[in-house]
Amino acid sequence: MIAIYWIVRMYRKNFIILLISLHTAILFGQADNTGIVKYSPDFVFNEGLFLTFNQLKANRPIPKTRILSKDDIDNFDFFTNLIENEMIYYYDNVGVRREVITNNIWGFSRNGALFINYNGTFNRIPVVGSICHFVSNITVMTERYDPYNDPFYYDRYS
Repeated sequence: MIAIYWIVRMYRKNFIILLISLHTAILFGQADNTGIVKYSPDFVFNEGLFLTFNQLKANRPIPKTRILSKDDIDNFDFFTNLIENEMIYYYDNVGVRREVITNNIWGFSRNGALFINYNGTFNRIPVVGSICHFVSNITVMTERYDPYNDPFYYDRYS
C-alpha cells in the first residue's frame, strides 16, 4: 500500500498533465471553415456561364438573366444557340456590359448538368465527384505513305 502511495506521489505531475491533455483532446473538434464545396454525383450546379474554373468551384456562374441574347432564356437550347456565336455579351455584378470570346469561357451549366469547353467544343461531364471525366472527339489528320503509288519507291527485295 505504501508503495502505491509513493508511485502516485512521484507521478502526480505526469498524471495531471495526462488528464488535462485527454480532457482537451475530447472536448472540441474544429469546425469546417474552409468553404470547400463537397461535390458528389447528385450535386446540382447553378445555371449559367462559368468564365473561369474558380467560378465553377464557388458555383457562382453568370446567370442566364444577365446574358444578352436574342433567344428566350427559358428555351432548352438557349446555351446551345449562345455558344454558336463568336462573342457572348453579359452584364457583370455592377451592371457594366462585358463581352467575352466564346472559346475563352470555361463552360456552362444547364439544368444542373455541367458542360466543359475543350478544343472548341462543349462536352458534358456526366459524373462529378472526387474524380470527373468527360468524353470528347478530337480530329487528327495524318498523311499516309503509300509505297505502291510512289514513283520513287525502291523495293530492295524484288
